[in-house]
Amino acid sequence: MLLGVNTCQNTVKAWQILGYLITILKILVPLIIIITSTISLFSVITKGNQEETIRAWIIIGKKLIAGIIIFFIPTLVDAFIHFLVNNDYMKKSTEICAICMYKPSSSDCERYINNYNKIAEDEIEEFKKEEQKLSGEIDTEEMVDGQVDSKEEATGSVNNSSNYNQSNSNGSSSGNSSNNQSGNSSSNGDKTLETSYGVFLGLDHDSGIEKLLKYKLVVIDLQEYDKSDVDKLHANGIKVYSYLNVGSVENYRSYYKRFKNLYLGTYENWEDEKWVDVSDKGFQSFILNELEPKLRANGADGYFIDNCDVYANFKKSKIYEGLKTILGGIHSHGLPMLINGGDEFVSKAIKDGSYGSLFDGVNQEEVFTLINFDNHTYKNQSSGEKKYYQDYLQEVKSKNLLVYLLEYGASESKEKEIAEYCKANGFAYYNSKSYDLN
Repeated sequence: MLLGVNTCQNTVKAWQILGYLITILKILVPLIIIITSTISLFSVITKGNQEETIRAWIIIGKKLIAGIIIFFIPTLVDAFIHFLVNNDYMKKSTEICAICMYKPSSSDCERYINNYNKIAEDEIEEFKKEEQKLSGEIDTEEMVDGQVDSKEEATGSVNNSSNYNQSNSNGSSSGNSSNNQSGNSSSNGDKTLETSYGVFLGLDHDSGIEKLLKYKLVVIDLQEYDKSDVDKLHANGIKVYSYLNVGSVENYRSYYKRFKNLYLGTYENWEDEKWVDVSDKGFQSFILNELEPKLRANGADGYFIDNCDVYANFKKSKIYEGLKTILGGIHSHGLPMLINGGDEFVSKAIKDGSYGSLFDGVNQEEVFTLINFDNHTYKNQSSGEKKYYQDYLQEVKSKNLLVYLLEYGASESKEKEIAEYCKANGFAYYNSKSYDLN
């Protein structure tokens, strides 16, 4: 079994190359079928021989069947890999190769290749621990989700939406982090970590405001609320960060059709959303001169910037520079800005030194948990991806940027692990029961 882990990890590049070859075949085979079939059929028709015509159609049918088989090779190989592997841990390891074969140009595959040495070490270490558990060499109670053994070792109680005490990026204490804590004021420009934190993008407007009152920092979409709603939250000492999507456009937005000529592709798992060309001056002007001013007028204390991952999906210089133009314009107003996801964009901005003029922190989703979009459930993140994100967040932390985590459906034991991690690193987190964030 350990050989299986090594085999996948050490050949992942080959699987990506295979994926590219299959992709090319999926394009070439239909073209060859169409061209050769058309030539053959035309030749037979001109001869007027009925027997020859029937034979030509049979040949065309065989070619079509061959083309269909080739088209579905990636799916068949992926299914075969998972059929052979009946161990959950091994499934997680071989999934790397399946992804690179099935989607060779995806950001997930590139990330695995760029970090496969670290991932391999992590996966093998976890495998060894799993084997030790099965052989009875270690106490299995110490290995469950990474949590501490006893309740006495945990720092306080955990529920679905509260966080432990944290320190902000300046090193000052945030105080008691329970939902009833007294926190920072909601004045604009307050760039300190607030641990009583929640993200509510799917919350029902009419019945949801009361749910927000137990937090000190909430993220909502101020396109769906008005200033009177925000005033109510401010009156209760709550800071309000507005959701602001800068890298894609949802089909329910009033301006969806306005930018249809700029759409780059459909957002995977969110079919109602299109990636947009952020280098376009018209789109940049819309964000900076129309949308953002309205959110600020509604009382936004800061911004939760989404979909900077457009750069990871369409890795071009103009996309990166387009994001910098948009974020720099928003940031010039002095309000705190968190980048949700967008790790490749953030890392590049840190590397070139431009991050300070673009954002004040990050919110990273799915560091410890993972959404299963196939059946709308939640599971633990793979150890390789978790390590990747934790290394990335250490890079962010080293620049004195704020760090928030957004997790989905974490069990009580997993949330305890998340809380301990955040406490040790001076981060904050929110564990949502649903990826609808309601």
